Amino acid sequence: MVTRAASIARSDDKQRTVDVVWTTGARVARYSWARDEEFDEELVVEPSALRLERLNSGAPFLDTHRSYGLDSILGVVVEGSVRIEGGKGYATIRLSDREEVEPIWRDMQAGIIRNVSVGYKVHKYERTAKADRKDGGKRALYRAIEWEPMEISAVAIGADAGAQLREEANTGVGPVIIEKGRKMPDGTKTPSAGDEKQIRALFTRNGFESEAQAAIERGMSVEDAREHLQELQATRDAEFGPVSEPDLSGMQRGGASMAEAMQAALVHRHSQNTTLPQEAQRFAEMTVPELAVEWCRSMGINYRGGNAGAIDAAMQTRGAVGYHSTSDFPSILSGAMGLLVLDQYQVARSAVMQASRERTFDDFREVTGARISGSVEFDKVLESGEYKYGQVKDGGEKIKLATYGKILAVTRQALINDSAGAFERLPQIIGTGAAETEGNLLAGMFAENSGAGPVLSDDNPVFHESRDNIGTAAAIDTASLSEGFVKLRRQRGLGGEVLAITPTFLIVAPEKETEALQAVADLYAASSEDVNVFARRLQVLVEPRFEDPLRWYLAAAPGRPESLVHGYLRGQRGPQITTRVGFEVDGMEIKGSMDFATGFMDWRGWIMNPGATAD
Repeated sequence: MVTRAASIARSDDKQRTVDVVWTTGARVARYSWARDEEFDEELVVEPSALRLERLNSGAPFLDTHRSYGLDSILGVVVEGSVRIEGGKGYATIRLSDREEVEPIWRDMQAGIIRNVSVGYKVHKYERTAKADRKDGGKRALYRAIEWEPMEISAVAIGADAGAQLREEANTGVGPVIIEKGRKMPDGTKTPSAGDEKQIRALFTRNGFESEAQAAIERGMSVEDAREHLQELQATRDAEFGPVSEPDLSGMQRGGASMAEAMQAALVHRHSQNTTLPQEAQRFAEMTVPELAVEWCRSMGINYRGGNAGAIDAAMQTRGAVGYHSTSDFPSILSGAMGLLVLDQYQVARSAVMQASRERTFDDFREVTGARISGSVEFDKVLESGEYKYGQVKDGGEKIKLATYGKILAVTRQALINDSAGAFERLPQIIGTGAAETEGNLLAGMFAENSGAGPVLSDDNPVFHESRDNIGTAAAIDTASLSEGFVKLRRQRGLGGEVLAITPTFLIVAPEKETEALQAVADLYAASSEDVNVFARRLQVLVEPRFEDPLRWYLAAAPGRPESLVHGYLRGQRGPQITTRVGFEVDGMEIKGSMDFATGFMDWRGWIMNPGATAD
């Protein structure tokens, strides 16, 4: 199915109907990328040339040719309203009463939405070669003498921007699918050896190697063979579905629903953490080249050269059309890549993140974390007495966003081959790389100053004797955990107030994992003395990036108080994916970037134990 722009003529408020002129069949100049040919196209608008049964039986009125969901149906062509008069096609459209259609109906009444486009299929044509034209035409003429309108759509931008209300004469450039007969050469003669070689190369290059010998045996010249090849390409295009040149109406035909379904299928194919929507099931087993073929068919894009041609055509859709769209084929791959990156990123994130409070930053300026504290104990107020002022102290550490990133590329060859290393490995690399960056920055802070952590604004590291947040070096057992609990619960605010901190996490290196799990295990106790008092009270977090195998930590829940923090630029949480279709180098470049910051805003809420080997 292909499309052609038209216009809205008038509306009926009571019946919620609009009259449209959906075709004038105007002759337009065209160019076929597949056949490398300029030609004129003309739709014959006569009752004998049109199959109107489908359109006149209540065909749908769609939103920009989208046909992948019921929500895209805006209304219906009123049965029996389609007619052909004076070389034009007329129809009456009745809009749905659904609430979401109401704004579209109002815009049509107000003349804001003025363009419609017809989707149609050509079944038969009449071709006149350039040399045989008597009207002074400079190109071959293709006249669609049997064609079928399939649906009518409201569109934002028609293929012809001049197709406005009551200006139907110039209806736009809608490409057609052409089936045509073969033109036989005059007489039969054997082509020269040079011509034969050129004919074989021409047919082979365009995927019709088996047809080359037949053309030679029929005595075709190179020019006749080239014209016959164009006919074969047109027939092949018709068999494979809709084809067209990239234009604005073509960009609308695929629609967001199809793009989202393809994207969901790609993500589901490479991730076990997603469910496959019903509308995406038809794409579930398709490779990237097969999706490109399907995309080209839907968008009406001519291509040649099998899977390679489909990939090339689909990847260049945006550039050829001239508009950026979230539903072009590169964006489908980019969107799927982004979701797979986030999937890998979530899996690979540092466990220590669970003990860190996430913040949002508005820009890249340095931010000072406020620590406001003071005595909160109320004084007794006597009758007619006055309230006393309490003392408030403040302090804070500084933190600032930085940008991290890397550019990788997937080659055109990899996309065509659909190798697992192209579309599955790259998201894993980028997602894991982003998580590794975060984890290394976090673990690096704990390694600073020989394991004492970064220096804070009071010129002491996070873990320091003056803070009483370092435990006696010991293995993880009841005694050492008890000491840590006491130290955390005894921590006080700036004004000396009790913070009542509850330990939540036990954080260890891999070497201490078994020891930590045993220390908090909920085991059956034979007597009250054997009960594990720490069972179910601590969550064990294992960080493989910790350099010291013995050191372990107790930490409060994030923000209670605010101690370890991490954050991202507003609206840019986690890794962000940007893609660019290559020009100098064939393929697609993928840039993974992240605006990230982490740091200690306070030392309170953490206890460090230097650790020891368990007996």
